[in-house]
Order: sequence, then C-alpha cells, then structure tokens
Amino acid sequence: MDSNQSEWKLIRSKKYKTKPKQKQEIQQRKKEIKQIKQKQQIINNNNNNNNNNNNNNNNNNNNNNNNNNKNQNKNQNKNQINQIKKKSKKKLKKNQQNNLPKIEEKETVEIIRLNSKKSQEQLKNIKTTNSLEFFISGLINKFKDNEEAQLKVFCNFLIKKFYRFSLETDLDELSFEEQIHFPISKLSSSTKTIMNSYFKEVSIEEIEKIVPVIFTLIVNSDSQGRMNLSNQIGARIFLQALLLSRISLFEPERFHNIFSKFLKVQTLRLRTIQNLNWCLGLLLEENPEICLRIWFDELFPCVQLIQTSKKVVLEIWEFLELILNSFLEKNKQKETNYSISKKDFYIFLNIYCSSFEEEMKNWERKRIQEKIQNLFSLFMKASLFLKHDSPHLYFIELLSFSLIENKLIQFEFFMLLIQSLSQDPDCFVEWKLSYIFLLKHTVNLLSFLWSHKESFLEKMDLVPVQMLVDHINNVNSQIISQKYKFPTQIENETLQNLKVNYETIDLDQLELSSKLMKKYEKLFPKKKSYTKMKMIMILIAILYLFFIIGIKLSGN
Repeated sequence: MDSNQSEWKLIRSKKYKTKPKQKQEIQQRKKEIKQIKQKQQIINNNNNNNNNNNNNNNNNNNNNNNNNNKNQNKNQNKNQINQIKKKSKKKLKKNQQNNLPKIEEKETVEIIRLNSKKSQEQLKNIKTTNSLEFFISGLINKFKDNEEAQLKVFCNFLIKKFYRFSLETDLDELSFEEQIHFPISKLSSSTKTIMNSYFKEVSIEEIEKIVPVIFTLIVNSDSQGRMNLSNQIGARIFLQALLLSRISLFEPERFHNIFSKFLKVQTLRLRTIQNLNWCLGLLLEENPEICLRIWFDELFPCVQLIQTSKKVVLEIWEFLELILNSFLEKNKQKETNYSISKKDFYIFLNIYCSSFEEEMKNWERKRIQEKIQNLFSLFMKASLFLKHDSPHLYFIELLSFSLIENKLIQFEFFMLLIQSLSQDPDCFVEWKLSYIFLLKHTVNLLSFLWSHKESFLEKMDLVPVQMLVDHINNVNSQIISQKYKFPTQIENETLQNLKVNYETIDLDQLELSSKLMKKYEKLFPKKKSYTKMKMIMILIAILYLFFIIGIKLSGN
C-alpha cells in the first residue's frame, strides 16, 4: 500500500507542476490571436477608407465633367441663338427693304430654344439627314447605270440609318390598309421631305427603268426567305418615296408601261400580286378612279388565266373590294364624284353571270363566287346607274342581262331596272322601241313588277306605264293579225335586226305578254271610264249641233 501511495503522489505532483505552464501558453496564444485580429481590422478599415476616398474623387470628377458638358451645351445653344438672331436681323432688313411684314425675333428664339437633350437629338438628325443627302445625290447620278447592286446598297442604308426593323415582324400579320402606309409611315418627316425633294430631280424616263428593278427586288427578296426581309422593307421605303414624290407616275399610261414590263418578267405568284396590290394601294388616296382602270387593264386579265392559282385570284378580287370601298368613302366625304364607267360595269356583269354557270365544288372557288356576289352590290352602289341623270342610255343593255337562271342575281338586276324606270321616264320610251327585240326580257320584267306591284308598281308614275301597256297591246294585235308596220325613222341595221326578230318571234311569249297586258289594264279603270265619257260627250255635242242646224233650216 505504501509503495502505491508514493507512486500516486509522485504522479500527482508532476501533474500540478505542468499545469501552470500550459495555462501560460494558452494565454499567449490568445493574445497573439487578438493581435492578429486587430491588425486585420486596421487593414480593412484602411482599405475601406481608401475606397471611399476614391469614390468621392470619381464623383467629383463626374460632377465636374457634367458641369463642363452643361456649360458646353449652354454655349452651343447660345451660339445657335446668336446665329439665328443674326439671320433674323438680316431677314428683317431684307423685309423692310421689300416692304414685307416684320418677323418677330422672340417667336423664332422661343421655337429654337431647346433643352440640351433635344438639341443633341437635333444634331443627330442633322448628321443622318446630311448623310442621306450625300447618299441620294450620289445615287441619282448613278441612276442611268440602272445597277441592281446600287439599289440594294441604298435599301440596306435606309434600314440601318432610319428604321429599326425586327425580323420577327411579319407583313402577313398586317391588314392591307396598314400595309399601304407601311413602312414609310415609320420614317421621320425630315427624312421624307429630303427624299421627296431629291427624287423630284429624277426624270420620268429614269424612274420608269428603276421602278421595275425595285419591284423585282421586293419580290425576289421575299421569295429567297425571311432573312432578306429587311431588303424588302428598304426597297418598299424607296419605292413609296419615289412614287409619292412623283405623282405623275400615277397616270394610267405610265403605270401600265411600268407594270406590263414587270409582269412579262415575273411569274404570277401570290406574293407578286400582293406587292402589286400594295403598290397600287398608294393610288387609292390620290385617285381611286385610275386605280380601278389599272386593275381592269393589268390585274383583271390575270383572273382569266387558267394557270393562275385560286389564292391569287381571290387576292385580286379582295383588292377590287378595297377599291370600291374607297370609291364610296370618297363620295361620302363629298370631295369627289367618282363612279364606275359603263365599260367596267359591263365587264364585271359578264364575269358575274359566268361565275354562276357551273357549280363550284372546290372551297376556294366557292370563296371566289361569294366574293364576286358581295362585289356586285358594291358595283351597284358605285356605278353610273345610280348617279347618272339619264339612265335610259343604259336601260336596254341592262335589260338584256336580266335573263339569268340564278334568282338572286335576277332580283338584283330587276331592282336596278326598276330604279332606273322610277328615276328616268325616258326609260319607258327606250323600252317601247326595243319591245320586239327583247320580248322575253320584257315579259320577265313585267311579270316581276306585277308580282311586286304593291312595293314598286303602285309607287311609280302610272302615266308612262299606261303608255307602255297601250303600245304593247297595239304591237301584239298587229303581230297576231300580221299587220305590223315597221318603224321608218330608224337606222338600216336596227331595221334589219328588227325584221329578223319579227320573223323568229316566240308566239308563246307573245301570248304571255297579252295576258299580262290584260292584268295591267285593271290598273287604269278611271282613265278608261274617262275616255268613254269623253266619247259620249262628243256624240252629244255633235247631235246638238245637228239639232240646231235643223231648226235653222226649218225656220228658213
């Protein structure tokens, strides 16, 4: 036990001896760590202070630069105002010399006194317009070469300088009315005025060479893919500016020359027709009458071609609808009195009648048929027949179109004929003269009138109607008794045609006409009684005269 106790004491004494040394080491280490942390904090603080100082210096420098820029802008504005003042003083002197009214300096200074930002934008616009002037002036000198590469460069120049164009924009998403004003509507007014002034210097002969090239560039850039759509937009800007600056290009003969050359080279694709429509759409605001003339001369023949696709045909008809609507809008504003000519109306009537001859099974052909049906009412509203003072000039030709199997179209024709009859009594005179020529047509129209007598016939002036009925009754009785006398005061050709029609007259139609006349005679009972009374009065007067004469003779 003693030995164990002694060992334990020894170990314990050793432990107690080593413990103070460990404490000291730990304390020293803690002190060292504290010192290191303090040093790091001092270093970080110094770095932060340096950064703050640098930022302050930078801010001071920026403020100084801004102040300098402001001073420079103020000086520039002052210089501009001083220059304008000098110019206005010179103008004042000139005006005073020429006894012209004085120009007030205050107004000019107030207009031109702008903020620094606006003045900078003005300077940018001046730079771009100067570059445009320089570019166009160089291009005009090279117009005679007629190189497509130069035109492409110019189109790219327009896009880069003046128009922010996104390739995601699709022209097909725009309506046709929006496409007419696109993309030149996106340009600034200063750019438009510069382009117009320079394009006015180009001769018509040079323009007639350039326009087909630009137009092919528009079509080809689209056919090559959407990546070249920016070229197409630039070419459209060029073409719009060129056409709008030279209104004389809108004359039919020149426009025909341009697009006839173009159509000879190009295949008739949908995009070609869309671009043609777009270009012709520029005419609608200037003169829709010329636009309609060009449509009939240039686009209408494309409708009749067999190889023309149905989509292209539908696009052409839709553009005609836009033209007719512009007619009606212009006439509503009472600025003009546009109307469709007789020639164009009859061309459309032939198309209209032929479109219903065969049944349309294809959905595209059905759409075309529906479009033509809708166009007929627009043609009626914008035609000469509603506006002209003498519809009798066209009445017989209209009557000749009324033999149509389709009831809807026939109704439209009858309505137009009735309107002409109510508007112009001379139509009855023309109708009487052509009765034998158009016997079947007359029977159809008279039967339609009788079936709608409450709506139309009773509202008409019955005097010319009665004269027509009397004439038809007289002619019918002469034909039946074979005592018809041909009129003498007519041309030889019409007389020969009348004789041919007389020899080949349809007796069934003649019988129908006679039956109809008996119905029409019921409309005039008063006039018949009046004539009988008149005859009785004449007989009484004659008898009275004989009675007086007899008394005198007996007295003598």
